[in-house]
Amino acid sequence: MEIGVDFIVKVLFSMLYGALIGVEREVTNKFAGLRTHILVSLGACVFTILSIYGFPVDTERYNADPARIAAQVVTGIGFIGGGTVLRMGNNIYGITTAATLWLSASVGMACGAGFYLLGALCSLFALFTLVVIRFMEFKFFPKSNKTASKIKAQIIVKDNQIKKTEDIILKSIPEIYEISHKRDERDLNDNVKIILKINTYSLNPVKYIYNKLNNRLKVDNIVVSELDE
Repeated sequence: MEIGVDFIVKVLFSMLYGALIGVEREVTNKFAGLRTHILVSLGACVFTILSIYGFPVDTERYNADPARIAAQVVTGIGFIGGGTVLRMGNNIYGITTAATLWLSASVGMACGAGFYLLGALCSLFALFTLVVIRFMEFKFFPKSNKTASKIKAQIIVKDNQIKKTEDIILKSIPEIYEISHKRDERDLNDNVKIILKINTYSLNPVKYIYNKLNNRLKVDNIVVSELDE
């Protein structure tokens, strides 16, 4: 198979369209950015070209299936997409980035098959969704804001009450992603500070967490503040 100008054009378009999607992810500081999206789109394009032209089949003797390699891109991209999805406590991050990687693969496949206009439209619609639709979400649906607030809560309890207190806390606040203890050796009252780190989507996160803890624990020593990490 000779490398013709049309193959080079397909590869260049796949890189360009992948970059259009990747630049938005790069600007918003996501785990998979510009280079990753370019490589995914480029790889999908090359696999599609190989699937169509690289392994010719005698159609008079066998049933030809030019999509047999390209079809694996659809499932194979899931491994890369899955690597961008993170779970922190009760929250999941990276699903949109995983979707853009999957979309970039489809753009690359479109270019590899010669459907440049389809690939261009797909990239533009993706940018519209990522930029314009997100702006509309923040403006018109503030309660659906997906940005979590990081909260730190500190509760002082007796040493023999740690287990019981933690059980109540974990059942009451599933958004906790880290819990630790801090003991002051100079404290003669056997007090222990339970430190919680929490992700919450509440519009008033400090008040929300404080009220939850105060209502469940009925203790005086509760301090809740925004976490600056």
